[in-house]
Amino acid sequence: MLARLRQLGSNPNRSLLARALIGDASAMLRPSAASPATAASSATAARHLDATYRWLCQAQDATPDGGVSGLHNLWTGRWSTSYPETTGYIIPTFLAFGQARGDEEARERALRMADWLCDVQMADGAVLSGLLGGPRGPAVFNTGQAVFGWVAAHRQTGAERYADSAVRACEWLLARQDDDGAWRGNLSLMTTAPVHTYNGRCAWALIYAAETLGETRFAQAAHAAGEWVLGQQSESGWFEGNAFSLDEVPLLHTIAYVIEGLLGVWAFSGHRRYLEAALRAVHPIMALSSAGRLGGRLDRDWRATVPWRCPTGDAQIATVLHRLERHLPGHGYGRAASRLIGDVLGVQRRLGGGTAPVPGGGAAAGGVPGSSPIWGPYMRFSLPNWAAKFLLDALLLEVEGVDELSFRVRAPEAAARDAAP
Repeated sequence: MLARLRQLGSNPNRSLLARALIGDASAMLRPSAASPATAASSATAARHLDATYRWLCQAQDATPDGGVSGLHNLWTGRWSTSYPETTGYIIPTFLAFGQARGDEEARERALRMADWLCDVQMADGAVLSGLLGGPRGPAVFNTGQAVFGWVAAHRQTGAERYADSAVRACEWLLARQDDDGAWRGNLSLMTTAPVHTYNGRCAWALIYAAETLGETRFAQAAHAAGEWVLGQQSESGWFEGNAFSLDEVPLLHTIAYVIEGLLGVWAFSGHRRYLEAALRAVHPIMALSSAGRLGGRLDRDWRATVPWRCPTGDAQIATVLHRLERHLPGHGYGRAASRLIGDVLGVQRRLGGGTAPVPGGGAAAGGVPGSSPIWGPYMRFSLPNWAAKFLLDALLLEVEGVDELSFRVRAPEAAARDAAP
């Protein structure tokens, strides 16, 4: 406790923490605090889009190496070192932003991220677990997320350096995949569970790489992982083995990772079973959101087990819903996505004590906290870069109608027919 107080005492920007605390406390006192938000106006969403992008630029500029700082800690007032995993999947988002806005700076930033990822890739092809400078060890999930960035950068530039890094990472993943499609080794130095169903998001990375680089073995590995994930889903749509440790209830964030992975494999393969599995998980979450009962952790009966929200997961589900709306219109997915985005934009405003974020308005402006309220236990008092990345994805779809570059349905008309009830 004394160490924590000393950290706070040495924080040169304590006012940012104070505003965030006041914003959340004030919101909790309002009678409508538990009600689902309404969709933001297009002008409001556009302002938040710009502020979120600029916050991620600020996170990149906070490091000396071209990677993106993993988080800003409002308690200490400090930025962390760069985070290879999340820098990887920020790349296709920045490339999409650059295309949507005709912004060459976004493209240049994305390629700097990709170059840095090449520089820090481990000799055997893996990607580090955790933040740069922490304990060194490879991680399956982190490696898969870096593949998204290298493949997107290769598609944009044709540079063989990115293709080579992607191939080496994919080969590393294949060499460590079990016969049933799961990964049980080299999971992460930061987790203790013996298997992670959310590693299914690596299946999406592998099939994206297979489609781009023409390597069928990567697609076969993606399907093997996808089939294993299907076997972890209960009749209610919930996924077993999807938490960081055996004694915790999964975060909405990791649940969303699995759904994203299934939807990504469907997008590239067209196999309906992956879409159906994603929908079985999405529909209970939509119902909770509509009723104002969505929480940061959801148990096997789709009950919220905590009173706080996980804005990262909220933004991920909003992105999934927008993708579904584009390819399966007429089921209310777009409206549900807009309401969830409205929730997260409200969280962003509370960081500023109730005012909308302004690009360049400081270390909190445009960031997204790990928990809402900010003192919740997931990434307490911190603004992780992955939360901002997923909100930027959702806002790009909401405002610009543009998806990040690693999600592409190969034959949209056929996919829509295949997905019809």
